[in-house]
Amino acid sequence: MLYADDLQIYLHIKPCDLASALVLVQRDIDSICEWAVSNCLSVNPSKTRCMILGSARYINQIDFDCLPYLSADGTRIPYSTSTRNLGLTIDSALSWNVHTTNVCSQIVRTLYLLKTNRNSLSMELRKLLVSSLIFPIIDYCLIIYGATAASNLNRVQVALNSCVRFIFDAKRDEHISPYYAELDWLTVSSRRLKYLGLLVYQIINMGSPTYLATSVISASSAGVRTVRRANDLIVPIHRTEFYRHSFHVSAALFWNSLPNAVRNSTSQRTFKSRLHQFLLPSIAPGVTH
Repeated sequence: MLYADDLQIYLHIKPCDLASALVLVQRDIDSICEWAVSNCLSVNPSKTRCMILGSARYINQIDFDCLPYLSADGTRIPYSTSTRNLGLTIDSALSWNVHTTNVCSQIVRTLYLLKTNRNSLSMELRKLLVSSLIFPIIDYCLIIYGATAASNLNRVQVALNSCVRFIFDAKRDEHISPYYAELDWLTVSSRRLKYLGLLVYQIINMGSPTYLATSVISASSAGVRTVRRANDLIVPIHRTEFYRHSFHVSAALFWNSLPNAVRNSTSQRTFKSRLHQFLLPSIAPGVTH
């Protein structure tokens, strides 16, 4: 996978084939380095990392000291338990714990700077600053890291609640739900659902991004008649909670839960507005931290 000058190579294997897979990966690295030299380009070994991804149970069984090491241009590549990729911190078990911690830290730092100027900021300006400075931190890749343990999203929610209290000068023991209603804001989990719904709407009506469009199948196009509504999506069979939170399953489940008045919107702008209103009632419980 290549994005500008950022390159990743992947190999999907069974745990028992790990040693032989590393040999194949080393061949790919050697080929990349040879291609770079022949095209007068350079590979930066100091920014190159190797990560083995899998369930926590499998990762914990690996003795990394006994694994053959990989090298790029003669420089040894370290094994990492987490690494940053296009602003998203990926950990080896895909728990998103590290990324969530980074998100919360960025929110806290930004909010601290805003609080130092609290007295010179009106309520409207505080709202604007939180919207422009905090929401981009939360929303970036929220569809991805939001499909995680509830405890992670709760941490981000608590950080956002602090921002709401900053806007209204609310005390920590005050119930915060009325402030969300006044701001017309969604909780973190509802914001994820909003972006998930927008992505599915774009896939269904515009066919993009194509790499996801092939995994979203409507019941009508597949000739399935056992669904509740003709414009429902087929939900893949899922037996684990981990797979349930994947895009393929969660997108279909959420889309099927939407009323026709939302799904049948004639434009993306209308759909976004109706979806926002549909999700607003969900803020009543659970934002009291």
